[in-house]
Amino acid sequence: PKFGGLLKNQVSKLFWDWMSGKIFHHQQQHKLHLVRVLEARSPNVSNYFLAAAFVVPLCFGLYVWVGMARQLPAVWYPASWARASAELAAHPNEKVLVLPWEGYFSLKFDRNLIVANPARQFFGRQAVVSQNVRLDGVYDQSSDPSYLALDHAVRHNNPEDGQPMAQFLRQQGIEYVLYLQDIRSTDTFTYQFLSSPGFMLVWSTPELLFYKVD
Repeated sequence: PKFGGLLKNQVSKLFWDWMSGKIFHHQQQHKLHLVRVLEARSPNVSNYFLAAAFVVPLCFGLYVWVGMARQLPAVWYPASWARASAELAAHPNEKVLVLPWEGYFSLKFDRNLIVANPARQFFGRQAVVSQNVRLDGVYDQSSDPSYLALDHAVRHNNPEDGQPMAQFLRQQGIEYVLYLQDIRSTDTFTYQFLSSPGFMLVWSTPELLFYKVD
């Protein structure tokens, strides 16, 4: 199967990059002044700083390098994801609606841990994914009319104007639907429109369903 990356390692990297940027910006303001003061008192201070530059990252980086006590393992995406990605790559101008319509959900191949929806990262800009967070009463923060119309259609199985769902999706440039089945038994949305005219199931695996919008 295609190795798509380290889902949780990427989160860790973003966190450490953000922290490093904050620390670096602050340090630059005071580093030169501090070094001059210390050098005036101790000629060997530069050597101490050089040693610390190697020792400190080594000490604090070990925990990350060993995977946060095995909490950040490598993850292999299922072969069906790679198959879907290859088929979508053959039609780069056509979009794919990715279900479940959630910003965060659990993945069986990732030990059922709740993670940010990885579809946009894995399938690229063709993937149309949910922006909802469902956190403390907040559903989503998007104000884009096109997205809000799509969000309503997916959640209610019909567009607001009553037109057929397949026709509505095609108007949005969406020619495929990819349904990841990891949380099918617990998802609060039904996606009944997938059984309506205009949706053809092309192929399926235990991990996903791949539809063509006709």
